[in-house]
Amino acid sequence: MNIRQFVPVFVLLLGCGGSASDVDVTVPDPPVEQECDYLEIEPNNQFDEANFVDLLPVLDPYIICGDFLFVDEGTKDIDFYHFFLNPDLGQDVVYMNFMITTSPDVFPSIRLAQTVYDEEGFETGDYTTLGVFVGDKGFLVVLDFPVPYDFLNNNDLFIQFEGVGAQPYQPYPYEIEYWNF
Repeated sequence: MNIRQFVPVFVLLLGCGGSASDVDVTVPDPPVEQECDYLEIEPNNQFDEANFVDLLPVLDPYIICGDFLFVDEGTKDIDFYHFFLNPDLGQDVVYMNFMITTSPDVFPSIRLAQTVYDEEGFETGDYTTLGVFVGDKGFLVVLDFPVPYDFLNNNDLFIQFEGVGAQPYQPYPYEIEYWNF
């Protein structure tokens, strides 16, 4: 073999070569933006207008996005969300986890409730309060809260969100992240 046959291949390889430091590629970090799995739909200011969201339990965290308008202590924008309970066979409790974030100027609160049924299995129009939780500076966390389950009498969950803001007539966005284990 003649070395002259390899010269063009050698020149080609030398021309294509180079160090990796000659190329400056900057890959931007992806934005750290939460996507909403469910958006609030108005009106949802009372139990019979509650937005149906999901069947529980869910293993992955899901996010509800909404906003409320703080007017004054006498006029409140309260948002209601409704869930049906569907745990595995034999379970009589669903453990709920919530994380609520909003403006640091807001004191967020949630009330958890269930529908009350009469002896014949019909809704009475009343609701049993399971728990009330209040956060501070736009943040509230509730972990492993036990929600009773019974196929006939305790088969749903309502979340009532309310906040107290610093500025009257100011809309405040919020996120309610929920999950079960």
